[in-house]
Amino acid sequence: SSGINAEYGDELWQCMQKLGQEVTKEDCLQMIIDADKDGDERICFMEFVMMVKDAEDKAGLADNQDDMKEAFLLFDENKDGKIDRAELKEVLKSLHPDSCPSEKEIEDMFQLADKNNDGTITFDEFCAMIG
Repeated sequence: SSGINAEYGDELWQCMQKLGQEVTKEDCLQMIIDADKDGDERICFMEFVMMVKDAEDKAGLADNQDDMKEAFLLFDENKDGKIDRAELKEVLKSLHPDSCPSEKEIEDMFQLADKNNDGTITFDEFCAMIG
């Protein structure tokens, strides 16, 4: 049995609802359990990325720019067209309230995604990371 709190499924469900996805809270909790590849009862950024990619693949959305834009906008809270460290941390914190990612984890995520090293993740960088 997973030690992942059911509230995390609720948080993901709320995000999915914003994206217009028809899933149950139980489905969302199962998605989180399935995404937790290392079994640490947290979702790191790469586990989250893989969870989104798997969900898109199953739903046949992998090449849909509109869906990618909606997912990007969940992270881009101030709607400036870029995801900064604070926005990334806030979304990940909402997915896992009891264990906010460390500054090092956020930095590691940015090193993977921020290809032009400008300190933000653009839509194109986001798509490259997900795709």
